[in-house]
Amino acid sequence: MELYRIEPDNMTRIEERDLEEEKQLENQLVLTETAQIGGIEIFYIGRQGKTDSGRIFDILGVDRQGNTVVVELKRGETPRSVISQALEYASEVRNVEYSTLNTRYKSFLREEQGYEESEIVELQGAHADHFDLDDPLSPREFNNEQRLVVVGAKFTDDVLLGVADFLRSHGIDVVAVEYNTYADEEEDIELLTTDAIRRPLSQEPSTAGDFINKQWKKDGKAWHLETKTNAETGEFLQAVVDELEQVDSLSSPQWDQKPYIAFENENNERPVIIFTRKTLFLIRLRETVSGSEERAAIANRLGISESDVERTTNNRDEPRLRIRISGDSDTDTEKIREEIENVLNSK
Repeated sequence: MELYRIEPDNMTRIEERDLEEEKQLENQLVLTETAQIGGIEIFYIGRQGKTDSGRIFDILGVDRQGNTVVVELKRGETPRSVISQALEYASEVRNVEYSTLNTRYKSFLREEQGYEESEIVELQGAHADHFDLDDPLSPREFNNEQRLVVVGAKFTDDVLLGVADFLRSHGIDVVAVEYNTYADEEEDIELLTTDAIRRPLSQEPSTAGDFINKQWKKDGKAWHLETKTNAETGEFLQAVVDELEQVDSLSSPQWDQKPYIAFENENNERPVIIFTRKTLFLIRLRETVSGSEERAAIANRLGISESDVERTTNNRDEPRLRIRISGDSDTDTEKIREEIENVLNSK
């Protein structure tokens, strides 16, 4: 890539500039709290942190869905070690709870971004505000999946890209990104450009990418029942959807959103949304039940834990009720419909 400064009567090339140390690249990448690298919008939550085993990762973030993103900068390691290190970090991060991510994020604000203690906020709210989400994700919705981003000046190693492609073909989202830096000393301008030579799987036109590339748009029902859930959870989910189709105030289910199935009302609002996961699904209701005793009663009638019926709010402080249903639950689907109808009809 070549960059030029365009003036009314001239066009001057801005010279490419080498970064002598990856530390400089790391510093440039975390000048802000977020960045788009290789087609992924990354909300930073940690830098040069340690996993439980003592391994050090370069940058840790989360994407819009709350999945963790491990960013590994390619130094002088062999191609195999770059990928293996990123995989090791991701394998350890996959077991990290939201509370740990939240603590790491607050430390990042304090130590890397210079925030005062009074300015430090919770990860849930900051994440929802940045991605303009209707509702903040619940703690359970963070870190359900992990993504790997490997950043380097050049990827001439066939081995590295071969390993990346192999992992990608098995559904592990490994993104390889090349970067270039430019400087115009006359104008005191420094530029950093990135180019994904292996883009996120959802953006790839290749065979591997086509497998999941907007499948929820092509056949949303199959996406949620066969890809987003396992066989047991999918069967139970379908039974719940069938029940909700009997609710007079709700339209037929809309399956064409990646994270959820939506039911609209006559005002084109979405009072019921079902977020799908492999072993569970989350029913989010626009209305809420404010009293803890009432929520406990709902949980008791459904035969689930009281902690699985939560009162939440979105980033505009509007009330929501979230019910967590496990795929192996023996909860009566008719009772689920009745409880949802009761909440929707309550004022």
